[in-house]
Amino acid sequence: VPTSSRKARADGRKQAIRQRADLAIARLELEELMGAPVVDQKAIDAKVAAISSLEAAGHVSDALGCRLALSDILSGRGRLGDAVRTLEEGLASTRGQGAVRGTADMHVALAEIFRERSDLEGAEHHLATLAQIREGLVHAAEDLHRVLLEQRAQARQVRRDERIVLVARRRSPEPRPIDLVHDLRIRPPA
Repeated sequence: VPTSSRKARADGRKQAIRQRADLAIARLELEELMGAPVVDQKAIDAKVAAISSLEAAGHVSDALGCRLALSDILSGRGRLGDAVRTLEEGLASTRGQGAVRGTADMHVALAEIFRERSDLEGAEHHLATLAQIREGLVHAAEDLHRVLLEQRAQARQVRRDERIVLVARRRSPEPRPIDLVHDLRIRPPA
């Protein structure tokens, strides 16, 4: 592997670590802002914007965790509308990305908030979406299990084939030069 390629991979890993650390710091700072005796809405909005930019950087599942924590804080303060908005924005950021870790938790949190607001239709909607996610995960797990079983069977077959070759080599060794000479003997015509 060329040195420049290794350096590029190492630089990419370093950058990913920095971005995860930035997101963790943003989460802590947001919790500090939300826990302050006097809520500074501008600072909270700026921190939510920072979390959104981290989402755009590709750390969606980490950002969903931040949004989930923020929604818990907002719900605890009775700001259910802001909590719903925070969760729905997080879910919107996952559209078109397939299964993203954390989306199921977001739907559970939304269902709880809607239930608390006595919006049973909204709660049922998120629970139905959660069931679809679960079903998709079950199918994905079944597909993965099937692929793993096929790979194990192929590996067993390769090992069997290797053993057959080894046993065959033990039973019939490579012909020795003397054996070849005996096979080439000239026999008198009958």
